[in-house]
Formats: sequence, structure tokens, C-alpha cells
Amino acid sequence: MLHVRIEAPLDIRVKRIQDQENVGPTAAQEMATQRDKAAADYLMRFYDIDWADPMLYDLAINTGKLGVDAAAHLIVNAVGYLPPTESSG
Repeated sequence: MLHVRIEAPLDIRVKRIQDQENVGPTAAQEMATQRDKAAADYLMRFYDIDWADPMLYDLAINTGKLGVDAAAHLIVNAVGYLPPTESSG
């Protein structure tokens, strides 16, 4: 299993939300902030982990620099380097 954290600066995320949801910058920033809080709360409540802990991830990617397509390629390539797992059966 590969644990990946995908990040982007807030201003880039706000712009992406504006484009996807057809909302203004204030609403988009609020949506981004709410999504972050919901994800952090979920992981803390159900798994007792701090999602900002870098030791939880095998790979962290900034899509603000690399873009979504490059991130997808990196993830696919990284999976190819994982050791084989034993299958039950």
C-alpha cells in the first residue's frame, strides 16, 4: 500500500474550486477551509491520527507545482516500485 498526500497552496486550491463549482473566491476559500477541517477531523476521530504528520505518508506531492497529471504519473510510477505483496488464497 502506498500512502500519498496531495497538497496545493490555498490560492491554487481556491482557484480550482472556483472553476469547478462556479463560485466566487470567498465561497471557494470557505469550501477549501471546510474540506481541510472535515478531513482532519475525520482522520482524528476514526483513526486517531494527525493528517499533517509527514511520517504517515510515503509520498507527498504539491500539485501547485507539478499539476494533477504529473501527480498521477508519479503515483503510478511509485506503485511500480512497491515490493510484491503476498496474496492469500
